[in-house]
Amino acid sequence: MDPDGLTAKPIEVAVDVRKQLGDEFRQMFYENWSTLAQNYYDVNFHGADWNEVRTRYESFLPYLHTRQQLRIMLNDMLGELNSSHLRFVSSGSEEKTETTLSSACTGLIFSEKEPYKVESVLPWSPADRVGVDVKKGDVLVAVDGVKVNPKANREQYFASAVKRDEVRLTLSRGGKEHEALIHTATSQQISNLQYLAWEDECRERVDKASNGRVAYIHMRALGSEDLNDFLTKMHTDAANRDALILDLRYNNGGNVHKEVIDFLRQKQHFRWSFRDFPAVSHPNVTPADKPIVVLVNEHSLSDAEVTSNAITTLGIAPIVGTETYRWIIFTGGVELVDGSYTRLPAWGCYNLKGDDLEFSGVKPDVYVRNTFEDRVKGRDPQLDTAIKMILEKLSE
Repeated sequence: MDPDGLTAKPIEVAVDVRKQLGDEFRQMFYENWSTLAQNYYDVNFHGADWNEVRTRYESFLPYLHTRQQLRIMLNDMLGELNSSHLRFVSSGSEEKTETTLSSACTGLIFSEKEPYKVESVLPWSPADRVGVDVKKGDVLVAVDGVKVNPKANREQYFASAVKRDEVRLTLSRGGKEHEALIHTATSQQISNLQYLAWEDECRERVDKASNGRVAYIHMRALGSEDLNDFLTKMHTDAANRDALILDLRYNNGGNVHKEVIDFLRQKQHFRWSFRDFPAVSHPNVTPADKPIVVLVNEHSLSDAEVTSNAITTLGIAPIVGTETYRWIIFTGGVELVDGSYTRLPAWGCYNLKGDDLEFSGVKPDVYVRNTFEDRVKGRDPQLDTAIKMILEKLSE
């Protein structure tokens, strides 16, 4: 540093550091164990002797040779708690690979029995575009000019080390071949579109059965974006309907249960009008003045269980479906010495009887189970029951 000139000149230093993974793994093991020891929500550790668990698992430390083995061992140790919201994740430069495979997804749904025959085109997917000539019954012949082997795994033709923004498919229809250029999407994007398609099917089923009188809203999760989507639908599509079916099946939680419950409890308590215009309610949307039925299933977890417990406790609506997943502890996380991460379930959740929702879950008022066969054949007894109940409420 030059105090007179108020300047500083950097001094470059290069040092080689030798790192012992074994020592690092040992440090992470004890940090992980002690973090749970000091912060886990149940001081009885769900019946596990946490000191004995440490002693037993530390005996495996000398035999760890890879980070994958460390992940397996630490997640097994966390599993001794028989608890939700636990996970240890770690990655290191020694595990990095030179290449990874990328799958070029298109939105074409192929037949289960004939893997190269198009069964349908997923709505809103890259294959569902003007100018893309693909129809049900078309048979895939080649991908980017490479002839397919009908006996080989179809996915190998869509996987590559370099991400493809477009694929050229050769398809056969009525004995004649034609080509289709399709932009690609990620598997996550396609999964999301399939989820949207299922939600649309449920909504159409409710619309048809109720002649448009009943609103159907599905909440995938209970995060801020999910809350905004819920409120938007309640103030638009659902605002002028006579009843509501709120679907919390497959909901993987979040932390906006209070906002959802507060909104569902809104009742009309005041009306106002401008001059001689018709008087309207304020607030504009009052769900509690209309019939509501709520759906849950064995995949409703975390904050979905807090929400459904509140709906039952406060008498907001009857619940249809199966018991919830029993997967509810409010959770933070801790970063360990090398940047690895372990989740920290620190806040237990209990109903007003004192039952730990992690073990009791939420039971429905009307038990209806959807079977695997129902799903394969496109049936939905849970939704059908909810529709029947809501229509009965409307007829009253």
